[in-house]
Amino acid sequence: MSEYDTGNPVPSASMPDAWDNMQSIDKFVNSSEETITTRTGEQLDTLRGVNVKADNQLTQQQEDFETSQKERDAVVEEARQNLIPLSRQYMTLAAAQADIANNPEGSTTYYRSPDDSALAIEVMNVGGTLQPTGRKMPSSQAVDSVRGLIDSQGENPFSV
Repeated sequence: MSEYDTGNPVPSASMPDAWDNMQSIDKFVNSSEETITTRTGEQLDTLRGVNVKADNQLTQQQEDFETSQKERDAVVEEARQNLIPLSRQYMTLAAAQADIANNPEGSTTYYRSPDDSALAIEVMNVGGTLQPTGRKMPSSQAVDSVRGLIDSQGENPFSV
């Protein structure tokens, strides 16, 4: 608070107000306090207070940035884990099971059908073991067989 506290309006040519202003400036520059009260009663940050606020904001921004980076990294890793199985197909179920570390829990992958019933068989990682989902990719032979059945019934609406 000001020493003279004249209550004069701003601006003021009164010497007591000038002395109060000089004390406020001195406190603004040199005080270890974070705020001062001017002669008009206004609460202002000192230079130290401005620096503390700036440091706090910088710290918060750094923490926010690090948090967003961790969140981004988690999203990228999740996407990577979901995409890896899509690019992996295996010759046998045993080969797929041997590579289980690259097939996250709950993801699916394919291995080549050991017979002519399908081109590939879909399996899902359930607790570290690949289990069949019941879905298969038909081979062109299977598609041709279905097409032949349709053709034998008359005109094929799917013919190209």
